[in-house]
Amino acid sequence: MICKKIMSALAASVCLSSAALLFAGDAGKTSAQYLKIALNPRNEAMGGSGAALMQDEIFYNPAAIAKVKDSSSRASYVSWFEDMSKANLFMAMPLNDDIKFAANLSYFNISGLSVYDTSGNETGEFKRNSADLSLAAAAQFGRMSLGAAIKAINEKYASESSKAFALDAGAIMDVTTKLSVGVSVVNKGTEIEIDGVGKELTSSARAGICIRPSEVVTLNCDVEMPNDDDTRQHFGTEWEFNENYFLRAGWQKFGEIGGVTAGFGMKVNTSAWESGVLPMDSGHQKLLIIDYSYQANSEFDNIHRFSIGMGF
Repeated sequence: MICKKIMSALAASVCLSSAALLFAGDAGKTSAQYLKIALNPRNEAMGGSGAALMQDEIFYNPAAIAKVKDSSSRASYVSWFEDMSKANLFMAMPLNDDIKFAANLSYFNISGLSVYDTSGNETGEFKRNSADLSLAAAAQFGRMSLGAAIKAINEKYASESSKAFALDAGAIMDVTTKLSVGVSVVNKGTEIEIDGVGKELTSSARAGICIRPSEVVTLNCDVEMPNDDDTRQHFGTEWEFNENYFLRAGWQKFGEIGGVTAGFGMKVNTSAWESGVLPMDSGHQKLLIIDYSYQANSEFDNIHRFSIGMGF
């Protein structure tokens, strides 16, 4: 009984290690594992793909924002395994016709775990939280889009804390109007040092293709190569209905484990609420954007992601 209580002091570490379907392999040799947790329901409903998809998102490839025409903002949340959760605030906007900008603030938290001494007496609560701030810029050069992001990371593990800095970079090439290819490298940076032990950041390289066989169908395929895990495959598709409604499905494979993903999205024109009529100029619409994704998980609880945002 006492052993079980003692082990609860390390429960957070066990949780992170136990999430082996995502963080398997040599995950123990790297730090800031929470950086692997994606938040965008759109991409995660499409199997976690997005290396070649132009969109208001920088997690998969910072070059993706190069074609952003309007400002947008978004808040996302995912309840991970056990008592782990992650949330973020994201915004993207065009600085001018050439340069596009995005910012992302993410927060990861483990809570609700009590700490006990060797006698079984509760001595407090185990806390672990991490946060990062990313600033990204991207531009389009003919058919090529290039982007980069700088990231400041802070990890707190009980009474210990450490900071690190990282760089993301990527490119997306429009081969044709219906085919794009993309590559990216994320989280290459300085080490996280906890209790005198330094570990390199978890990072990955990603390559993908995006096919648009019609104006309402998108197909994605990514290959992700982490520095601490086996190669991962991501596949997904999106169907658009009546311009403002979306159905998504996908599949992803991590080593020996694979899972189905699905989700939906919708855009609501709030300009009509304000004026009582639809505006004639669609370029000045204010859109409420809602997305949801479901990720099947045979090892732990299924994962649900939610986001709500505004487009201007």
